[in-house]
Amino acid sequence: MPRGKTKPKDGIYTRKDRPGYWASYIDAAGRRRQRKLDGAHTLMQAREQLAAIKTGVSKERLLGIREASDISTADLFQRYRRHQKSRIKAESYARTSGILDTLVRLLPTKAREITAAKVANLASTRFEAVSRASVHKELNRPEALSEARRRMGLTE
Repeated sequence: MPRGKTKPKDGIYTRKDRPGYWASYIDAAGRRRQRKLDGAHTLMQAREQLAAIKTGVSKERLLGIREASDISTADLFQRYRRHQKSRIKAESYARTSGILDTLVRLLPTKAREITAAKVANLASTRFEAVSRASVHKELNRPEALSEARRRMGLTE
């Protein structure tokens, strides 16, 4: 028997046993979270707070690190190197290390300060200095890093 469509689970709701608005959303690790929205006295304020939460979650998902994390870009890349050493050939490891050294110089020192806008700006300036293939190799590493951070437990 067909089930039909499921209701969207993210959103704002109220509870009978407690006052105020509550939010339900999926965090960066893919787990459902429900929490009270402190300071939301109207439905509009609650929606704004949920939108801010979802923005933070999508940023965490994109970067692969928690907003409050103080890990430096160099430390993050060093962990990634250790993670990759046993998984790839020596030639690929040397190439990856060179790319990561370049990215450490060009990206912000704190990993949480890396944004999509900063990566796009880096790409446009790097296109002027090196070949397109080099830029694509350099900028594909952050995507691989994001997945590795999830596997290494650097994200919730």
